Amino acid sequence: MPLALPLAALVFLGGFIPVIGATLTGAVAVLVALVTVGPVKALIVLAVVIAVQQLEGHVLQPLIMGRAVALHPLAVILSIATGVLVAGIIGGLIAVPLLAVVNTAVRCLAGHPNGEPVPGGEPPGTQRTADHDAVPVSGPEQRAADSVTTNGEQPAAVAAAAGGESRDGS
Repeated sequence: MPLALPLAALVFLGGFIPVIGATLTGAVAVLVALVTVGPVKALIVLAVVIAVQQLEGHVLQPLIMGRAVALHPLAVILSIATGVLVAGIIGGLIAVPLLAVVNTAVRCLAGHPNGEPVPGGEPPGTQRTADHDAVPVSGPEQRAADSVTTNGEQPAAVAAAAGGESRDGS
């Protein structure tokens, strides 16, 4: 086929257009094959385009998407199918990101059943005391706690505004 390389490039680039790109460019490739080399070769091109799209849509995309969002490929396929049934094309587009958010939230909540903070992190608006308990703070203390630098030191102006001394003695 004389235009095989340009048509392959067209179908490849069309695959980056969500939902309809690969289908439209595949149809263009089939029509060009029909006009240039006849119906038998056009049917072969149609079979190849459909086979590649099915392989990509039902095997590669769930595997890659599942790894990207830490979901099993079957969960990706089922979430897309459920999204399409419930809300049409828009539901199919948002199903996997929504499932990934729910999956992450459930895993986080299951890992911390009592609501304790993530190791090494403190909930916003709390400050560690001498006995290592996180206690709520507000007012000038909150502003001072929020402005602690990355090395744990407070800027002198913030410490003075909070009524205390900075760690460097000023």
